[in-house]
Amino acid sequence: APSAAMTTAGSPDSTLAVIASGPLNYVPFAALEGPPNRPGFLGRHKICVNLVGVSDILRLSETARSPSGRLLALGNPDGTLPAASDEVKSIATMFADAAVYLGARANRESLNWTGDAPDVVHIATHGQLDSSHPRASFLVLAGHKLRVSEIYTLPLKGTDLVSLSACQTALGEVEPGSEITSLADAFQVAGSRSVLASLWNVADASTSQFMQAFYRNRQQHGLGAAFHMAQ
Repeated sequence: APSAAMTTAGSPDSTLAVIASGPLNYVPFAALEGPPNRPGFLGRHKICVNLVGVSDILRLSETARSPSGRLLALGNPDGTLPAASDEVKSIATMFADAAVYLGARANRESLNWTGDAPDVVHIATHGQLDSSHPRASFLVLAGHKLRVSEIYTLPLKGTDLVSLSACQTALGEVEPGSEITSLADAFQVAGSRSVLASLWNVADASTSQFMQAFYRNRQQHGLGAAFHMAQ
């Protein structure tokens, strides 16, 4: 089947978890029309999340293991995302221990930490995802393009969440959706338990508002619920 969906019936807070393949990776399920008896976006009535595999379903109801633990945050590496700098600074106040790198300091070296991995890695930058050549996909750092092959080697074992904020996506035609799967897989191979990323071009200011709302809600709710509330 091209996709698999699992839904818990009942309350408006039920969850629709979609394991998509191919072009279905690009479908914004939360923005689809809701059922006839409940007009409006489906995301208003259900928590809509995309999963890489069935095993990820167990993560939906979990709250953050260390909601105010250690944060590593990079933002606005090329100077074109001013709201990203404010976003990172605001999110940093929600953590007991935060290392923040902005502008030219948001470089490849800032990802070479020692000791235990941070609980959350937040990267507010541009990205280029390419389904024709998934391994050519990259995230923009100061003076560097962080490619999928490098992501595999990041020391993320023990990291609860990687957030990729303000990414841009280029859609290809050879293997549609493969670039999304490759990016999520790369961070999971590196050790991260969850990845939050954008599928399309997103505005700097509104992304900042979304991310701040997500992290506020994450401190008390599961990742899926926090995502839903931010939407």
